[in-house]
Amino acid sequence: MVDLERRKMLAYHLRHLVIGRISNDEFEEEMQDNVSFGYLPEQYYSSKQAKLDDPIIRPMLELSWCLHIPGMLTPFRRC
Repeated sequence: MVDLERRKMLAYHLRHLVIGRISNDEFEEEMQDNVSFGYLPEQYYSSKQAKLDDPIIRPMLELSWCLHIPGMLTPFRRC
């Protein structure tokens, strides 16, 4: 099943993480609230929802995890 709303939310928050508008913590919160049914991206694969979910959500969540910068609590901003 294709879930356009969750795809759009995932893309929106990924863009904001990549360009530095949100921090890792904010990204995790948004993913849990809007995309992954309360799971962190690295835990989502083991959820019951992942087995019956939109087929692109799980791989995108797994790939998004590599965009995290450990210890980054505030968004990166260029001057």
